[in-house]
Amino acid sequence: MAGNLGSRSPAAVGVGRIFCIVCLAIGLPMLMLLAVLEPLVLCVCSALALLGVLATLFFELVGPPHFPAWTMLLLSAGFATVPIAYARLIRLLSG
Repeated sequence: MAGNLGSRSPAAVGVGRIFCIVCLAIGLPMLMLLAVLEPLVLCVCSALALLGVLATLFFELVGPPHFPAWTMLLLSAGFATVPIAYARLIRLLSG
């Protein structure tokens, strides 16, 4: 009995293969879409991060006295980290 723990039934192997095919059928179109949109996401997020930092500096020097500078800087840092997470998601899906 102890030697049969590693063996699987033919039904379990079939279900595993079907699951693998379904994952590929869903994952490949998602990967292609993410890969096509990667330059756009990189450009937009980088531009928003840079504009956020520049706007924060401008409003900190010239703007209202209670300007939420740290909130703006954290938002810009968030936009700067989105391309990193995006690239990791593409790497995860590419397997």
